[in-house]
Amino acid sequence: MSSKQELFRERVVSFYLKHEDKGAVFTANHFKLKGKSERTIYSIISNYKKRLTTQRAAGSGYNLKTMTREKLRRLRKDVNHSDKFNYSSAARKYGCDRKTIKWWLKKWQIRQYKKKKSPLYTETQKEMVRRQCAWLYRNCRQNDFVIDDEKYFTLSHSTNDRYFSSPTKSKTPEEVSHKYKMKFEPKIMFWIAISKNGFSQPFFRKSGLAVNQNVYLEECIKKRLIPFINTYHSDNNYQFWPDKASAHYGSKVLGYLNEKNIKFVPKFRNPTNVPQCRPIEDFFGYLCGLVYEKGWRAQNTRQLKDRIKYCLKKVDKNVVKRSVESIRKRLRICGQKGPIAAIH
Repeated sequence: MSSKQELFRERVVSFYLKHEDKGAVFTANHFKLKGKSERTIYSIISNYKKRLTTQRAAGSGYNLKTMTREKLRRLRKDVNHSDKFNYSSAARKYGCDRKTIKWWLKKWQIRQYKKKKSPLYTETQKEMVRRQCAWLYRNCRQNDFVIDDEKYFTLSHSTNDRYFSSPTKSKTPEEVSHKYKMKFEPKIMFWIAISKNGFSQPFFRKSGLAVNQNVYLEECIKKRLIPFINTYHSDNNYQFWPDKASAHYGSKVLGYLNEKNIKFVPKFRNPTNVPQCRPIEDFFGYLCGLVYEKGWRAQNTRQLKDRIKYCLKKVDKNVVKRSVESIRKRLRICGQKGPIAAIH
């Protein structure tokens, strides 16, 4: 009994021979109106002209590789919860097509996921961070967090290392076709404190000038953090969570914070390297996207500083509010399941 494919090939050839004077185009258009592939029709006609038959040549067509139960068992075991395979390498190992691998993985509800960036912890560090985050959650969850940190901004910043061009690549502007990198590119340090109510006045400092405890105390704490807390957290329902840099816990800084009755996280309670729990990292990423939007580049540090100030005015404070309010949830997850589980 002839298969559907064989019967269809016979129909195409019969129609072609009946209207041979009108050419293969007429036949292709006829079957195209019926939803058939134009390429398939031309292929059938071409093969008939070469071999004068509608039968397939021996050995032609797709060589089916059967996936036995044992192969499927090993495939599922090898691929699930593993980063050692992709579709192509799995297809090579099991002697089948990539589509076959995709079909079975979809059937088993096994999907590809992008790896999450994570700090590297030892087991001891994981346990210490977990306990510190649990303490912060238990003792500070009723308070509004005020957090600060620094970030360095360079004159240019681009995550896109590709560009589009026609074959005449010589006409592409140099600033598009090249990714410039200076040996010692100028940059500025940017400090800010944020809470669910907004953010403080920023502090800028040229690269190469260290931020010691004296600079941090005078420029960040006295001139910017204290006014911010007095303005937005006068109800005293807050907890200052500083970055765990040495300058932030200098003796002069701690003495001044205690003198002004500023509630802050003690150094031994402050978890190390937990960007997943400090949404100020998300804030910097958001601000960075605004500053370097559409491939913007600064000509000098003064222009860069003005650009950052301008973009701060465009920041959606609701985004900042939602991000800071998520600290409690992040600390709870980190305290219960460990720092890796809190990465989102």
